[in-house]
Amino acid sequence: MEQLIKEAEIFVKERFKEEVTGHDWLHMERVRRQSSLIWEKEKNGDPLYVDLVALLHDVDDRKLASVDHALTLKDWLVKMDVQQDLISKLLTDTSNISFRKGNQSLLSSEALIVQDADRLDALGAIGIARAFAYGAKNGQMICKEGDFTEQDQYGNTDSTLAHFYDKLLLLKDRMNTKTGRELAEQRHRFMRSFLCQFEKEWKE
Repeated sequence: MEQLIKEAEIFVKERFKEEVTGHDWLHMERVRRQSSLIWEKEKNGDPLYVDLVALLHDVDDRKLASVDHALTLKDWLVKMDVQQDLISKLLTDTSNISFRKGNQSLLSSEALIVQDADRLDALGAIGIARAFAYGAKNGQMICKEGDFTEQDQYGNTDSTLAHFYDKLLLLKDRMNTKTGRELAEQRHRFMRSFLCQFEKEWKE
């Protein structure tokens, strides 16, 4: 497992070296660190497997246009001669961490930790920066009239600011672990404060 983690580091660094939407190698590193921190508090599952899922969780994410998807995660794992049961577990976990497309009930205890860490990186100051980076890369307006309202469902709008209301502000209450919930509180408050100031300046 330790050797596979070293190979995963090399693979992910190369794969995401040109990614500019906030899903770059540094995102993987932050998710990895937060996952480790959460695991240290929760002691749930195998910490090496937590590390591996954190590194690989965005490999097959097709919304990342700068990533070459010719080589899938499964392809890479087969190339690394990983056992089939571990391949199946990794593919299930990495394909279900997503907020939009994932099925949380299919996640392992380790992947639930990584999901919390991934969501933490979408909150706070880093989350704000990542949201606007992703929006700009995908041609979204910063803000539109009517964006300062809570959304009931994901994906109803096409501006970056609306993304805060239809996803990011929902994350705090969707954490899986006690530690994740505690860490999310401060970042959520900071994001709320930012949105209040943004709305104030927008309407002045």
